[in-house]
Amino acid sequence: MDGNVNNNKNWWKSILIVVAVGFIALYMYNEHVERQKEEYGLALKSAYDLIVENEDETYACGNLLDNVWRNSIFHISDSKTNKYTKQNGQFVKDFNVAIERLNKDKSYSKKIENIENQIIELNQLKKTLNDNVPRKFTQVNDVIVQMIDLYVKRCILIAHPAGSYNDWTGRINDLSIDEQDLYLQITELEPFEL
Repeated sequence: MDGNVNNNKNWWKSILIVVAVGFIALYMYNEHVERQKEEYGLALKSAYDLIVENEDETYACGNLLDNVWRNSIFHISDSKTNKYTKQNGQFVKDFNVAIERLNKDKSYSKKIENIENQIIELNQLKKTLNDNVPRKFTQVNDVIVQMIDLYVKRCILIAHPAGSYNDWTGRINDLSIDEQDLYLQITELEPFEL
């Protein structure tokens, strides 16, 4: 009988050890999942913040490019664009010359370089955001990924303008409208906690 009692004690000890190990493993798994959610939330917030923090400069570059392009085509004199659109007091004959002069401006080219760096950073963040989206962030993720796509498209149009003036401004305006819709969507998501 003593052998049965020792076997029962060992059996119960084994069960307790297995249960304890199971609880520890479950706790560690839950901690890992929570840490991943936190890291994912930080990546979402980084993408959103990068767009919001840089949109004023991006819009300013886009507006200056728009004004230089338009003013050189339609010969509109403006103190902010004349140094690009005029040479020796006369409008340049080709708007491409005005855009080229704008691109050679050190201050403007530095801002364009910053915009190009944003494109790279946002594309890298987007790759992170497309992997294993936690259910908690599904809606916010969808909107932010769309924001990244639209913002990057606008940045590319500003950094590398192409096509006709009317076509370019039409694409910029369409992107801006779509971006505003996404800003409204993101504020309507309750709660917007990243």
